[in-house]
Amino acid sequence: MITYRLGVDDLARVRLAYSAMTETALSLWALVLGPQGRFHLTDWHEQARNAEAHYDAELVRALVSPSGARIPDFITPLPTDKRLGLEEECELIATSDPTVVAHDLMTVFEGRPPPAALAGVFDDPQGAAQVVADALYDYHRAAIAPYWSAINRVLESDIIFRGREFAQRGTTGLFDGLGSSIRLLDNGLLEVHLTTSSVGDGSPDDRGLVLTPSVFTKNVTAIWNQASPGHSWLSYPARGQGTMIGEYTPLDRGPALAALVGSAKAELLLALAEPASTSQLAHRFSVTPSAVSQNLRVLRDNGLIEGSRHGRSVLYRLTPLGTQMAALHRDD
Repeated sequence: MITYRLGVDDLARVRLAYSAMTETALSLWALVLGPQGRFHLTDWHEQARNAEAHYDAELVRALVSPSGARIPDFITPLPTDKRLGLEEECELIATSDPTVVAHDLMTVFEGRPPPAALAGVFDDPQGAAQVVADALYDYHRAAIAPYWSAINRVLESDIIFRGREFAQRGTTGLFDGLGSSIRLLDNGLLEVHLTTSSVGDGSPDDRGLVLTPSVFTKNVTAIWNQASPGHSWLSYPARGQGTMIGEYTPLDRGPALAALVGSAKAELLLALAEPASTSQLAHRFSVTPSAVSQNLRVLRDNGLIEGSRHGRSVLYRLTPLGTQMAALHRDD
């Protein structure tokens, strides 16, 4: 059991947040252990296994301990007030404290030899962190991105619901709704009963306790690092996971189109078969709105897309020329 000691200031800093990388990291359990009766993950699991040629499956699977109890803490950067893009989160992983990287991986390997790509992890933990970050990026693009629109919808809906519960019932109502394994006591102690043997007792730091919904979490999951007990993060099963069933959008860039305009712009062209705003595209591809805006500007300046204002948003769509360009992927 992990016990968080929450004072008045700590309770005021409790927040709900998620990110592309935390969800990617949490999916590793489902990848390795399978859906375990969760029907909304059956199709996802099959597609993720079929896509193994597009990511380092051996390395990614090795990030789940043989017992199935742990993943490295350093691959789940604490979600911030500002939603980071996938590349920014990968950079946080790649620049993790080498001591933490070595400790986390040694704990996760549970005495087994590291995969070939991480054979020198203890000689060069910083290099290993970069290898892990790159592998998770590829894994996200192959296994998570095709479902990200549906996943994002479920997580956003859950946070809206929890926010309403908090507004109506206060902190007690918020924690009561997260499941029987989480209990907030009158004295400010938050008890978290885990399915693993993890034990901890401490208070969050100034970043506060972060509550993260997930479509991949079967039971409550917590980060507890004795070296940094203030890094306080809990993940719980999101509501409405069943709405993911049948949701799959393959990111078929098309080699010919990607070779012509670059992979990022090719993905945007194909995504704009349906009009979308900058923020919608950023959510879908797990990148920052500014990164999307830069590529949209190039596509617009070259007459491939056009934008029109709808309320507070600008929706972008393909021009006739853009439609012809997008058709190149059918010739691959």
